[in-house]
Amino acid sequence: MDKQMLSDLLARFVSFCASTGLKLLGAGLVLVIGFKLVRMFIKFLKKSRGMSKMDGGVKTFTINFIHVSLKILLIVTAASIVGFPTASVVTVVGSAGVAIGLALQGSLSNIAGGLILLIFKPFNVGDFISVEGESGTVTEIGMFYTKITTADNRRVIFPNGTVSNEKMVNVSANKTRRADFLFSVSYNSDLDKVKEILNAVVNDCEFILDDPAPMIYLSDQADSALVFSVNVWCECDKFLNVKSDLTERVKKAFDANGIQIPYPQLDVHLEK
Repeated sequence: MDKQMLSDLLARFVSFCASTGLKLLGAGLVLVIGFKLVRMFIKFLKKSRGMSKMDGGVKTFTINFIHVSLKILLIVTAASIVGFPTASVVTVVGSAGVAIGLALQGSLSNIAGGLILLIFKPFNVGDFISVEGESGTVTEIGMFYTKITTADNRRVIFPNGTVSNEKMVNVSANKTRRADFLFSVSYNSDLDKVKEILNAVVNDCEFILDDPAPMIYLSDQADSALVFSVNVWCECDKFLNVKSDLTERVKKAFDANGIQIPYPQLDVHLEK
């Protein structure tokens, strides 16, 4: 190999290193400076007035989404500086996204469910809800899971995909709630007296609202009892107070006035 050939190879190597090195340096600078700028922007975004007005779950999801999107954009930009075709990089990223999506179908459904909960707000933190046989106060609405604390202080965690697709009851969505009662008395009871006693008990209960007005009426003639229905309204947070207070007061009032509360019984007739 003569000197001329060596000189040509060396010149090509130097040219390649110079051009590639500059591209790599440029890509590196874009990544380093870009990541720092993204970090500063995210910190600024968290403290911004617009974000402070958002719901906690929406704020967290929005910031994480912007953070990840900006980093992906930086990586694609750096790859294009080095010389990778942008279309190819986007295709690879898209294919990777599809593969990850197929592998994480359950998690993605939870993310989608979380978005639905955060956007449409069927309930908020602090609401009392019932889902799949569990009832409790919502303590957290995250990207993947919703957490509630039950009345007996159990923490129940639901996947957001389940919460957004299943029947859910928001008990505390409205300020007031109706409490329904059924009271049974014997067939030989004086109906007017029973209604008078029930009216007196309802009027004495401090938690019951006057508007809408309470309703007391004979609703059924059962096999062994006359059944009176009592429908009263109260504030949501007083519902259990009304349930326990009214039930106890009616029992004491019936006992004091000689009103019999029947129980199931069977009459047997014998023929000789």
